[in-house]
Amino acid sequence: MGALNNNMSGIISTLLPPILMVLVQTSFAGTNLLYKVAIEDGMDINIAVAYRFLLASGLLMILAFYKERTHMSNLTWNIVFKGFLCGLFGGTLFQLFYSASLNYTSTTIATAMGNLEPAFTFVLAIIFRMESVAIGSTGGKAKIVGTLLSVGGAMLLTFYKGIEIKTGSLHVVKLHGDDIHSKPVHHHILGSLLAFASSIFYSGYLIVQARMSEQYPFHYTNAAMMCATTSIQTGFYALIRDRDWTHWKLGFNIRLLTVLFSGIFASGLSSTLISWCVQYKDPLYVAIFSPLMLLLVALGGTFLLNEKLYLGSILGGLMTVMGLYVVLWGKSKETKTSKNSGDDAVQME
Repeated sequence: MGALNNNMSGIISTLLPPILMVLVQTSFAGTNLLYKVAIEDGMDINIAVAYRFLLASGLLMILAFYKERTHMSNLTWNIVFKGFLCGLFGGTLFQLFYSASLNYTSTTIATAMGNLEPAFTFVLAIIFRMESVAIGSTGGKAKIVGTLLSVGGAMLLTFYKGIEIKTGSLHVVKLHGDDIHSKPVHHHILGSLLAFASSIFYSGYLIVQARMSEQYPFHYTNAAMMCATTSIQTGFYALIRDRDWTHWKLGFNIRLLTVLFSGIFASGLSSTLISWCVQYKDPLYVAIFSPLMLLLVALGGTFLLNEKLYLGSILGGLMTVMGLYVVLWGKSKETKTSKNSGDDAVQME
C-alpha cells in the first residue's frame, strides 16, 4: 500500500508541473486574443492592463492574507524589493511593450517573439549561475544548438512571409486591417522589436522570481507583491496617457470580459503558479512552455479572428519550437547524467 501511494505521489509530482504550465500558457493565449478584440473595439490597451493587475492584486492580497498571514513577519525589504522588480519586469515593462506590439503586428507574430523567452532565460540563468553548460557533453551541445535554432526560427517568422496558407475560419470576430503584411514594413518590424524586448523583460522576471521564491516560498504573497506593484505602475502610466474617464468605463461587453479573464486567470492564477513552478523546477522549465502559446494563438487567430496564416509563420514557428525542445532534451540529459554520477558516488562510499 505504501509503495502504491509512493508511486501515485511520484506520478502526480511528475505530471503536475507540465499540466499547470499548460494551463498558464492557455490563459496567456486567451488573453492575447481578447486583447486584440478589445483593441478593435476601441479599448485603450494600457487601461486594460491597469484594470487587469488591479483586479489580480486585490484577489491575491485576500488569498495571501487568508493563507499566509502568519508568515508575513518574515518579509524583509530585500524580498519586497525583489517583488518590486518582478512587477516592473514581468508586469509593467513586459505588458506595455507587448501590448504596444499588438498595434503594429498580428497576435501570431507578437506571440512568436515570446518563443525567445526560453533562450533569453537560458542565457540569464547561466550569467546568474542558476544554469550550467558542459560544452563538451551531449546535453550541453543540445542546449546551445537548440538556443540557436529558436532564435533563427523567430527571425525567420518575423522577416519571411512566403505564400498564404488557406484555412477555414469560424469568423467569430472579423478584425479590420489586421493583416500585418498590408501595413508598412517598418510597422511590422517595430511591432516585432517591441515584442522582442518584452520577451527579455519576461525572462528577467523569471530569474528574479526564482531568487525571491528561494528566500520566501509563499507564492500567494509573492504573486500579490508582483501584481500590486504592476497595478500601481501601469495605473499611473494609463492615467498619464488617457485622462478621459469615459474611456475607463466598463460595460457588459468584450472590454469587461477581457479585464475579468486576464485579471483572474492570466495574472492572478498564472503568477501564483509561475511562482510555485520556478521554485519546484527552475526558470528555464517555466520558459520552455512559451511556444505552446504560439500554437494556441495561431490557431485562435486564424480560425476565430480571421487572421491570415503564411508559410513563413509556420516554418519559423516549427523551427523555434524544435529548438526549444532540443534545449529541454539537453537539460534532461544533463540532469540524468548528474544523477547517475551522484548515484555512482554514493555506491563508492
